[in-house]
Amino acid sequence: MTTLRICFVGDTITLGSGDAGFLGWPGRLTAAETERGHDITLYNMGVRGDTSEMVLPRWRSECDVRLPDHVNGRLVLSFGLNDTAEETGVGIRVPFEKSLANARAIIDEARGWLPTVMIGPVPLVDDMQPYIFPMASPITM
Repeated sequence: MTTLRICFVGDTITLGSGDAGFLGWPGRLTAAETERGHDITLYNMGVRGDTSEMVLPRWRSECDVRLPDHVNGRLVLSFGLNDTAEETGVGIRVPFEKSLANARAIIDEARGWLPTVMIGPVPLVDDMQPYIFPMASPITM
């Protein structure tokens, strides 16, 4: 049996936005591996709407507290979809060159720290562009 702590760091797709089961692909992957007998602790640090510019300053501090030196930690990175989204009146949210530089900075640091894999970015649905970001609505209880 393998014992792992895995930080899944990313964006909307990593979080699993729109998943009625609230698992997203990281939850489904972890559930499948747990059924195979592995002891996995999942940390889903996907943030809806995040771009690589938003992931860059937060990923390491969020992972540091969850993956201390004494654990068998891994990193799974998946972001970039929101970089390519066209924001109404603004254009592409993060230019390709900047998106690539952000990804390289994160990946270079991550792989120097722990075993790391980068997945994606996933394809963008052209029919959904330009993307109109939902307005925040007040929470009532």
